[in-house]
Parts: sequence; structure tokens; C-alpha cells
Amino acid sequence: MLKKLTYLMLALLLISMVATFSAVPALAAVPLTVNKVLLGGGPDEVFTFQCWRDLNNNNVIDAGDLHVGDVVIDTSVTNTGSISLSILGKYVIREVLIPGSEYAPPPVDQVVQVSCPASVTFENSWVPPTGEGTLTIYKVDEDGVLLAGSVFKIEPNPYDGAELIVTDNDVGIDMNPTDGVITLVNVPYGTYTITEVTAPAGYEPGPPQTVVVDDTTPIVEVTYVNKLGSIEILKVDGSGAPLAGATFVIEPDPKTGVVGSSLMVVDNGLNDEDMTEGTLLITDALIDICYTITETVAPPGYDLAPPQTVCLTSSAKVTVNFVNTPTTEEGGTPGFWSSPAAVMKFGTAQLASWFRTIVLDSKWFEDTLAVGTDQEVYDAMIFILKNTGAKAYTGAVNQFRCQYLATRLNAMSGRLGLGTVHDISGVYGAAACFGYSSGTLSQIISTIESKETDGLIFTAPPSRDDVLIMKSVCDMLNNP
Repeated sequence: MLKKLTYLMLALLLISMVATFSAVPALAAVPLTVNKVLLGGGPDEVFTFQCWRDLNNNNVIDAGDLHVGDVVIDTSVTNTGSISLSILGKYVIREVLIPGSEYAPPPVDQVVQVSCPASVTFENSWVPPTGEGTLTIYKVDEDGVLLAGSVFKIEPNPYDGAELIVTDNDVGIDMNPTDGVITLVNVPYGTYTITEVTAPAGYEPGPPQTVVVDDTTPIVEVTYVNKLGSIEILKVDGSGAPLAGATFVIEPDPKTGVVGSSLMVVDNGLNDEDMTEGTLLITDALIDICYTITETVAPPGYDLAPPQTVCLTSSAKVTVNFVNTPTTEEGGTPGFWSSPAAVMKFGTAQLASWFRTIVLDSKWFEDTLAVGTDQEVYDAMIFILKNTGAKAYTGAVNQFRCQYLATRLNAMSGRLGLGTVHDISGVYGAAACFGYSSGTLSQIISTIESKETDGLIFTAPPSRDDVLIMKSVCDMLNNP
């Protein structure tokens, strides 16, 4: 009887061991969900949870247990993660913190019996780092020049409250008196998000930045670069082909933004930062301002395009197209003098005669242009009226000679009187270039002739800017 009892006890013990150490496959994978709760308002972190099959059935992780996988939770994205378990039974879940974590580890591992979908929750308390450092914000433009007047928001507030609003040179907060530099002292260790709330007038705010003040980097410096905008003007004909020789006025001046101010831009000349013909570029334009762009001088042979308004709301370049149509008016423009209408009105012989007189009287045209038959002289005149190409100084002189020849032809034909007084003050820089704000046509022509002093038409002096100013004055006279 005792022997039978002994055998029975051994059998029961064997069954118990099989139940303990044998894995029981699940009919289908069972999800185990891990939930993460952060206490104390600390920063987001990445947490790893190790899942161990408790083969020894002792509620702890030891050498006989099986590591079946991990659940990784990035709290900046989600507070929940899961793992699919294909073996039913008891599991021990252990949380592993990242090096330098600002959270206290949980006191114990968690044990869960998985026979159906299950979940566990881990709570961590934030342990703010101890110590203090300094935080300095530099506010500069794209050239690295310090800019005054910015306002920043710092979260969390390093001193008290949810956020800190600090203005450049804020008394009692900004401890650096230099414009464009904000320094905070006695900043407790921690992670801070810095947002530029207000940029200097006319500049685009920089994007938010996150910094860490700790025992590794107790002195933190961060730079915010503010950008300006740019305006691109494309001057084209009806087919989209570029046209050279236009002049525009932008109001207000995009460099200053002062109400009532303006900036003149001459294609490939004054204030144009793109030397491509038909493209005018103005950089370092103040944003959050709407500008009116007016074409004051059209390419020879074309009518002025209507004004347009553009608004700069960011540092992105704004492009505006000005489309010109050929002029049909029988006026005194280069387009008229080079058109069949001028031949019909005056005849080739008369036009050639006037051109000969102009050439021999002016230092701005080679005497050889007056040599030849009426048709040859006329063709030479047409070439000058239509030749507004080339770049740099040569291009400026070509544009000027085109308009100046039209002015002289207007005088020869009687369309403009030599004794008539003209106000040229509306042309930017004309008063300084000519030495007066108004004068007779004869006086204006005399001044223009005095600018060509060395007999070398396509070399300075005069300066390129003066050449373009003279061109603009002649264009004004040709388009009263």
C-alpha cells in the first residue's frame, strides 16, 4: 500500500513539472498592451519594456526565463505599445530607462498571466535635474549682424509658471545689455523650447528650437537667424520673351518700408541685383508690407504695363510679371521712329537727312553713320533705334542712344521745341546728374553732349548710372 502511494505522488509531481516547464501554444497570437503614464509634467522620452516568459514560475526574471521581445514607447508620439505573444502563460515585464533619464524607475517588475488579451500600466515620476546654468539667445540677420527688438517665449518658465515671455533688453530678465543678445542666468537644469514670438520689424521669425541645460552643457547658446524677402520683376512681351530696358518704381522703398518713400529700379542698372536682361531683382526687402510696383519706362517700342501690388508675407521670393504690348501711338518714341508709320509720314530721304544732321552734331554717334545712300543711312538709324541689347556698360549706352536719338528726331521734326522748358525732377537722380531740375530741350541736349568727353562712346565716363539716368530723361521727353 505504501509503495502504491509513493508511485502516485511521483506521478502527480511529474504532471506538475510538465505543467510548469512546458510552453502551452495559444490557438492564436494574444496581444499584450503596455501603457505609459508620466507623472510630474516632465519631458517626453523613449521607454523600453522587456517581456520575459516566466518559465520558473517564480514571478522574477532569472537565468531560466526566456526573453521573447520588447515594447518601445516614444511618448512624444504615443503612450501605448503592444506585443503579440504566441505562448500562453506567465510573463514578467521590466521597464528599461534611457541613460540620463529624468524619470525615476518603477519600484518593481510587473507580472501578468496571459491567457487572453491583457495590459499593464507603468507610471514614472519626473525627477527634475538639479543645478543651474545660463541660456543665451543671439538674434542676427543673414549676414550675422545682431538685430534688436525680438520677443521670445520660453517653455517651461525657468523661474516660475508655464512660460516666460522675454523681450530683448528686458530689465531684470535679460542680463545682457547688448542689442540682439538675450541672456538668462540661474536657469535650472532642464529641457526648454524657445519660440520667437515677435521678430524685428520687417523680418521673418525663426523656427522654434529646443535646448537642454544640464551638467554636461550648463552654458547654452542658441542663434536665431531672421530673413528678409525679395521681389523679382519679369519684363516680357505677349509671347513671354524677355524685354530689356524697363524702369520701375516700388512704393514704399522695400529697403526701409517708410511710408511715402520709393525705390527706382533700372533693368541691369540702378538697384537691379540681377544682370539678366528683362529680370529685375530686389533682395533684402522688408516683409509684412504690400508694395506698389509701377513701370515708368517701357522697353523701346512698347507701351507701359499697368501698376501691380505685391505683398511679402515671408522670406520666399515673390515674382511678378509685367507684360508689355507694342506701342501703336504715332508719338515720338523709338518704336514710332523705327516703324513704317514714320516712313509713311516723313519719307526715307527726310529721315536719313535728319539722322545725318544729328550724327554730325552729336558726340554720341560715330560720324561714319552719316556716310552712304539715304537707304544705308536710314538702315543705320533703325539699327540704333532697335539695338538695346548687350550687358553692362555697353548695354546701358545702347539703351540711352536709342532714346536720345528719338529725342533728337522729335526736335528735328518739330514735335519737341528746343526752347520748351521741361521738368526732369521726376526722374530719379536727374537733378544731380544734370545739375538742375528743369531746363529747355536745348539745354538738356547740351548737357548730354557735355557728358561724352573722351570720344570713346562705349567706355566710361560718364558712369553707367548717369548713362541710364540720361536714358530715362530722354524717355520722359519722348513720352510727355
